[in-house]
Amino acid sequence: MVHHTKIKPQLSKNIKKRTPLKPAIVPTDIYVSRNSNFKGQLFRAKRLLLEDGHSPIIIIHGLGAAIQKSINLVLTLNDLLQNQIVYKVTTGTVNLVDDIIPDDDDKDLEVQTRNNSSIHIEVSLKDNSFYHR
Repeated sequence: MVHHTKIKPQLSKNIKKRTPLKPAIVPTDIYVSRNSNFKGQLFRAKRLLLEDGHSPIIIIHGLGAAIQKSINLVLTLNDLLQNQIVYKVTTGTVNLVDDIIPDDDDKDLEVQTRNNSSIHIEVSLKDNSFYHR
């Protein structure tokens, strides 16, 4: 059995959170963060689904605190498009890495890992959608 313990940094250290690794960015992927412009991402998702040469599927990604915002984005998009979308939700766990920077320059840089929840929501128009013209 594996036991996980949280490492609590000492007061004499600073933690620098590394950016999570992402696969190559695809134009149909929307990455949601706590600081994302909700309205901008909502209209980007709508544009990707509806414009000429539209994408059959877009994927909305959220991590940690942005999971709720990702879900709200899909539900608001569904309301905006009058329930003409279908979506598939996948959840998971992502390993993140933090650098622990000591205040003393003589000490080595340390690394700590932690887990964070993630969500990936595939969104597409319904087959019989009046948007499929």
